[in-house]
Amino acid sequence: MNTSPIKAYVFIILSMIIWGFSFVWSKSLLQVLSPLALLSSRYLLAAFFSIFFLLINKKNFKIRWKHIPLFLILVLFEPFIYSVCEIYGIKFTSSGIAAIIISTIPITIAIANFFYLKEKLTPVNLLGILISFLGIGVVIIDKSFGLYASYIGVLFLVGSVLAATISGFILKKLTENYTIPTIIAYQNILSALLFTPFAIYYFSEITTVHFSAGNIFSLFSLAILASIVAFSLYTYGIMQIGLTKTMVFTNLIPIFTVIVAYFYFKEIVTIQKGIGMMIVIMGLFLSQRKGRNREKFPKFGS
Repeated sequence: MNTSPIKAYVFIILSMIIWGFSFVWSKSLLQVLSPLALLSSRYLLAAFFSIFFLLINKKNFKIRWKHIPLFLILVLFEPFIYSVCEIYGIKFTSSGIAAIIISTIPITIAIANFFYLKEKLTPVNLLGILISFLGIGVVIIDKSFGLYASYIGVLFLVGSVLAATISGFILKKLTENYTIPTIIAYQNILSALLFTPFAIYYFSEITTVHFSAGNIFSLFSLAILASIVAFSLYTYGIMQIGLTKTMVFTNLIPIFTVIVAYFYFKEIVTIQKGIGMMIVIMGLFLSQRKGRNREKFPKFGS
């Protein structure tokens, strides 16, 4: 293995660690901010640092007019729809359950490839998909067949998974034409424009809330580490080893989140949840076992 793939794997794992923490950072901030106030604050900060980066660098960060629709669609699905669904999902569930459901994104990628690109799913892949959904059921369904998490929270998280699936294909297309800093900068700036109306609406809440040092750290960590650094590392991974292989590493997110959530919020990892998480991860790996030689992606424009 040459240096480039090794570097890509290291970067991808680092991005998953950061995103594992991000669920906990978001959960802690939801104790003092409403979901949309939190998101608007996060992405306005991320846009500020992105603009600062563009100003201090003398490289050409222009984008082509024909690719503007791709950037707009990307931003609409991720971070806008993805983040809104995710933050409400975290609000109505636990950070651990949210991370486990989000980690099923590779499955939706595989299903999308099957229907859109006509890529074959092997019996092992299908078995993995079924096992993963079984694992999710073990995590969120209690002994009386009710939900440990609210129905609305689970639905929001499913919305995040679908949004991330669509945005993943668009992001792959953009990496063929633009550098990582260019994609991340425009993504954060355009995202800030979408969240500006919410920032105006929740202005009094944002400016009057009492932020502790921990809250400030969490907010800046979400804006800089989760929205800029982690996404840059993740995008680099897609460029080097492809979307599907990169997505497999999202299996690690719930592991990091559950560990961090235990120390932050004392979220108890019951035997049932632990078994369910292991079942999900086992299914995810089976669903990603490939019998083909190359990876294909849908075309978005010319």
